[in-house]
Amino acid sequence: YIDRGTSINDRVYHAWFTVFLCRIWWAWLLTKAEYDFDEMLSWSSEDNSSQSIGKLIRRFFITNTSFQSIEINAHQLTYLILLVIEGSLPIESLQIFLFSSQTCENTLHSARATSGAFSSIVNFSVIQFLRRVQKLRY
Repeated sequence: YIDRGTSINDRVYHAWFTVFLCRIWWAWLLTKAEYDFDEMLSWSSEDNSSQSIGKLIRRFFITNTSFQSIEINAHQLTYLILLVIEGSLPIESLQIFLFSSQTCENTLHSARATSGAFSSIVNFSVIQFLRRVQKLRY
C-alpha cells in the first residue's frame, strides 16, 4: 500500500486476490477432516487429540484481526474508486501511499512546527489544524 509505483489497477487486483485466497484457505481448512489435522500435527510434541477443530484451524490460519483487516482494506479501496468514478471525490484520493500513519504523523509534526520555536501551544482544534495545513501547502 505504500509503494508509489503501484498502479490503482494492480492495487485492486492484489487486494482482492488476497481476500479470495484467504477465503479459499479458510474454506479448505473447514473441509478438512479431524484426522487430517492429526496427521498434519503429528510432528508436534503436544497432544492434539483433545483440541477442537477450531483451535486446530487457528494454528494454520492467520489471526481473525488480520483476516478482517484484509477484507476491510479491499472493500474500502473498491468504495474509494467508486466514489472517484462518480465524481464525489477528486482523483487525488487514489494516492493510497499517502494513507499510512507515517504520513499523518509527519503532517501533524509540521502543523505543530508552524507555532514557532518558542511557543508552548502544541494542541489545537480541527479548524486550527486545517488552517495550519493550508499554510504548509504554500
